[in-house]
Amino acid sequence: MEAWISSQAAASGSGSTTGSPEIAVTVRELGPRAASTSAGQAGDCEPLRQWLALHETLEIARHRATLETLGDTLRTQAQALLASRTSWRALAGASVERSPLEKSAAHARCQSAAASLHERLTACAREADACVDTPMVTLDGAVTLTRVDPWYPDRDTCLAELGAPARDFEAWMDALAEASVETVAAEPTLGALDRLARTRLLFEAVEDLCVPRRRVVLREDVDTLDGVLDAYGDLYGVAAVQTPAMESSQGVVYVAGRGTLRELGRTRPTSVARQLESLVHDFRARSEELGYCEAASGAPLEIVVARDGVEVLRTELFPEQLWCTPDSAAQ
Repeated sequence: MEAWISSQAAASGSGSTTGSPEIAVTVRELGPRAASTSAGQAGDCEPLRQWLALHETLEIARHRATLETLGDTLRTQAQALLASRTSWRALAGASVERSPLEKSAAHARCQSAAASLHERLTACAREADACVDTPMVTLDGAVTLTRVDPWYPDRDTCLAELGAPARDFEAWMDALAEASVETVAAEPTLGALDRLARTRLLFEAVEDLCVPRRRVVLREDVDTLDGVLDAYGDLYGVAAVQTPAMESSQGVVYVAGRGTLRELGRTRPTSVARQLESLVHDFRARSEELGYCEAASGAPLEIVVARDGVEVLRTELFPEQLWCTPDSAAQ
């Protein structure tokens, strides 16, 4: 390492020659406590983040009325269907006292969930706006229908222990999910909503790229990623004219800000939507290949440079800063 730094100093004309100052370079390994984890940064993601945030805000504002109308329709459907069923009212007195789980945490959670659900359904029966357990439209990778699972994380236990009232609630939700999928599928702006939802995947890929890491990014790398974003923008306008199909689905999904939810329906991507997904995959794959250095192959180094016995530079150097290149074969 000392030889390498000395050669760089000599190459720049800073080496020791007759009549020139004497350059001394000292290199020592730093222990874990002495080493700093700070890293330099060249470039900034903030302009791109701001542009994407502005785009999303404007698009959501453009479709806010549609989303609000869909929400009102789904809640009204829920209230009407709830009125045709009565056995859910027994949730108020649902008991699992004879269960072997009587003294367990799951036992307490099931009883608490049943009581809370009864209160919410009673409010829903009186006023549609209070129907918070109904399917909701989520724009996250696709247009999805999701609902809160009142039994999470003890779903199987609660359905078995609470009996008929809980099973009737789930039957109500199944019927409601089917009607909700049909309602969303008939929405004229479903194509535009699906396009907006799929762009969330691009936002996530950009955020992952912008996480600080030790890597080398060349100008041509940035140009390549810019080209992928331009191609995405060209296709984005086309995607709105293709209407996707809304299909029933089942599963558990996590939605930021809302937690773990049950999925009831999802849009099937159109041909253009699949191209958008492919571009996001390409963007993510290319960003992950950017000269990213894995864990340092050695301890951090402290470099001290002195001129004629006077210290002029003291800095830390991570080994990968010297030989981390975009060409993995050269590392």
